[in-house]
Amino acid sequence: MKRLAKIKKRGDGKKNQIYVIILAAVSVGLFTLLCLLSVRIKQIPDSGKAVSRWSSEGDFAQISVFYTEKGAPRLEQLTQFEDTLEGTYAQEGIVPKENGRLWISAASGFGNVRITSDRGQVAVAAVGIVGDFFQFHPQKLLCGSLPFGEENETNGIVIDEDIAWQLFGGSDVAGMEVMIGGESHVVLGVIRRECDAMEKKAGADVPTVYLSYESLSTLGFTFGLTCYEILLPDPVSGYAKELVENGLGVGAGMSELVENSERYSVSSLFDVVGDFGERSMKTTGFIYPSWENAARGWEDVLAVVLVWQMVCVAVLAIIFTIGVIKTYQVINLKVKQYWKNKRI
Repeated sequence: MKRLAKIKKRGDGKKNQIYVIILAAVSVGLFTLLCLLSVRIKQIPDSGKAVSRWSSEGDFAQISVFYTEKGAPRLEQLTQFEDTLEGTYAQEGIVPKENGRLWISAASGFGNVRITSDRGQVAVAAVGIVGDFFQFHPQKLLCGSLPFGEENETNGIVIDEDIAWQLFGGSDVAGMEVMIGGESHVVLGVIRRECDAMEKKAGADVPTVYLSYESLSTLGFTFGLTCYEILLPDPVSGYAKELVENGLGVGAGMSELVENSERYSVSSLFDVVGDFGERSMKTTGFIYPSWENAARGWEDVLAVVLVWQMVCVAVLAIIFTIGVIKTYQVINLKVKQYWKNKRI
């Protein structure tokens, strides 16, 4: 009977070992798949990639500031901040390279306009832009060009393919004229809107026109400049963020800062996990653009992926710890048995 019991016990032990090996293999496999998924997801959002296009050395930071309708700044305030910023960097000995720029920035406001052509008219969503908007949000261009910097001050617009077909019956319409609020505007370019799954949920696939903020605020409807983006030198991690926070007075429930260059880091995702539940609550009237809503959606997905990665690591850590304890117990037993036999 004792022999049968020992055989049964040995058999159960082997089964347990097999179960542990399977569990460890599944954990390793799942962790690997989650790592690959995480890398793939981080490649999708384009709203935070201006910093990698600008510099590959990691010495720049891409920062966004979002405002409530009541907290929306005037363009003069942003200009004054950038003038101060230039002086601050000059004091630190940080200057642009020859014929280069020390930073790029863009402000945007959202609303709607009615556009009229000889063929008809459409009421569409509108983004009023100031500065280098398309440096932060590049688009697939079908014809024409995208305006940069001071070019936004002209009466030029960029429309998407859907609007082009509604207004002209085709997409090769760069140079054509339309009317907005009784004033003539020229189509500078036509884009093809390409949206990932999260951007579609965030409303990025609706027909949209891009025009100067001056035209939007004068001839259409807007909530004000509710988004400001800047890409600037960050010689020491956190330096650029502090400059923007202090310079623009970020906070007080009227504005919110996001450092895009760090938003998908492990530490940032831990913050998202820590804000679970509260993250969905909004007690202030921030107007997030579609690209920010999409980025926040991907943050949530990556936070869930991170939690499951932690579960896999915890399972492997437990298996490893039990294995070490078991190994220690076996070795300890054999050592005791050795000394016992030696004494005899």
